Amino acid sequence: MKWNQDNFLFTILSKGLDICCASLLWFLCCAPIITVGASTTALHAAMQKLCRDEGSGMTRTFFHSFRRNFRQATCIWLVMMVFLAVLVGDIYAFLTMKVIPMWLQIVPFFCGILFLLLWLWVFSYLARFEGTVLQVVKNSLLMSVRHLGWSLLILFIFVMTAVTGAAVAILLIFVPGIYAYLKAVIQRRVFDQYES
Repeated sequence: MKWNQDNFLFTILSKGLDICCASLLWFLCCAPIITVGASTTALHAAMQKLCRDEGSGMTRTFFHSFRRNFRQATCIWLVMMVFLAVLVGDIYAFLTMKVIPMWLQIVPFFCGILFLLLWLWVFSYLARFEGTVLQVVKNSLLMSVRHLGWSLLILFIFVMTAVTGAAVAILLIFVPGIYAYLKAVIQRRVFDQYES
């Protein structure tokens, strides 16, 4: 009996296995917190390749991207974490101190929205394009605002996959890969417009 590798069921199972493998690699490489940025970029690179059906080699793609983008992704990740810590402190201060004018309290919430938009795009952008850290951050922000509808859909998918993972604990292991794959399907439409 011949096994047809173009079979729809075989394709689904193969992609599912690659998504599970990429999720596990992401968890393993995130163990030291400092590598979360590089690991997330590698996960997005692997899922973008899977989404485009560009051959196999999930592990090789993951670690190639991990090494290639380590410095930039780690730099972006650390800066984002410092910014997030300051932002959370500011929001807490504004919520607890009553003397600050209401119009000034909008500033940290606006910065929080920008941070969220950047977080949704920056690591997947870095996985697809090259540039300096400032170019990557700037272009990611511009894309996230220009394609706000897609950004909101990606945010919705993130929330739904996180809720599903929290509700069914065993699925939590696979949530990063599922989220990154669905995100790659959406962002492929956008990234294709910008590729030279």
